[in-house]
Amino acid sequence: MPRKNFSLLVFVSIVCACSTLTHAADLLNGSFETGDFSNWIATDKLNPFDQLRVGVLNDVTSFIGFTPDGASFVIPSDGDFAATHGFDGGTGPGVVSLAQDIGVIGSGEMLLFDYRAGWDLFTFCTGCSDRTFDVSIEPAGGGAALATFNVLTAVAGTTTFFNSPNNDTGALEGMVDLTPFAGTDARVNFRWTMPDAFSGPANGQLDNVRIVPEPSSSALLVFSFCLLTGIARSGKYARS
Repeated sequence: MPRKNFSLLVFVSIVCACSTLTHAADLLNGSFETGDFSNWIATDKLNPFDQLRVGVLNDVTSFIGFTPDGASFVIPSDGDFAATHGFDGGTGPGVVSLAQDIGVIGSGEMLLFDYRAGWDLFTFCTGCSDRTFDVSIEPAGGGAALATFNVLTAVAGTTTFFNSPNNDTGALEGMVDLTPFAGTDARVNFRWTMPDAFSGPANGQLDNVRIVPEPSSSALLVFSFCLLTGIARSGKYARS
């Protein structure tokens, strides 16, 4: 295929792909590269053992003092920074949250994010409860959750020691389908819940939060038609 015809094919495909995707909601500073919680509503629990903060690559977490090999670091998945906190009970139960108003959700949008967590609910946990990491979709400005999705449960009586070089879950990706909330002026709220006090050390991290459009089946059909049309046209030009 001549170069100019191939370029035409690529151009037609890109134009068609972009025209079939809708993207309305917007999330800012999703990788915390400002070095702080700009654009976020950050709420820490009272008297945290390790406070909610933005950490840089290889920052030490409080969990490091309890791990067998002394490994527990901030490991961003995108850029140089990540949100980190002590996913532990500290001096009392509580909730750590990071929330942001994202505007009106478009059709077929997905919330994606990277996370990791480490905990020891074995050594110090006697009759303690599970800890959870959830994502809630709320009305803009806050309020009763429209829906809550469990992302991770740190089960009482378990530990992540020796699970990875960082004594945690390793890097994981979470996803929430925002399709049911299309047309809603919404807030996303990441929540880590610790029901007990002094039931074991832990660490939680969040990074690379983003909202992406998901091609619908009809959009994929349009894209396929455009792609085939581009191929046909390039073939026509090649024969002329």
